[in-house]
Amino acid sequence: MSIQPKLYYYRMFKMCSVTNNSYLDNIINDKLRKTPTRFRLSSHCLFIETGRYNGTPRNERKCVLCRTTQNVCESEYHFLL
Repeated sequence: MSIQPKLYYYRMFKMCSVTNNSYLDNIINDKLRKTPTRFRLSSHCLFIETGRYNGTPRNERKCVLCRTTQNVCESEYHFLL
């Protein structure tokens, strides 16, 4: 887990051991619970993830919303903030 670029943001936000988080248990609606779960597991449709499958280099996976103004990588961190 420490050398995989795919898990970079998971490691950044989850500094402790791998445990169940109570906030996921408190979300009763399945659709609302799936969103943060997919985000944590990198099971989402951001280009930082989908670009892995079509061979796009990590530094070229630009944000489609900010591409014309900021030219930044579409990472989970960029998407949240």
